[in-house]
Amino acid sequence: MTYLGRLPTQTENSGWRDAKLIGDHMYIGSEAKDHGLQIFDMKKLLGLDGHRPRVFDIKSDISHFAGFGSSHNIVSNPATNTIFAVGTSRTAKCKGGLWMVDVK
Repeated sequence: MTYLGRLPTQTENSGWRDAKLIGDHMYIGSEAKDHGLQIFDMKKLLGLDGHRPRVFDIKSDISHFAGFGSSHNIVSNPATNTIFAVGTSRTAKCKGGLWMVDVK
């Protein structure tokens, strides 16, 4: 394994993250307040050699979906290009329900 880079949190630190891959994109949810869904293009890792790991910028390197705040888990269905965010919330940690996000 080679450490190529780090994806910072969207808002605040949390002991819980969940990440799923569809195509070339990684979708990252968290129980952190107002984290939403981060979308990272894995092709940005191509050409990195590990000698100088890169810290990616949450504004220029990571797309953000803010439809929900926190999520307990995310589930992916690559066949339908859908991310399901489970246990979501806009205000308090994970007291909400299911969000279905079309990521085509």
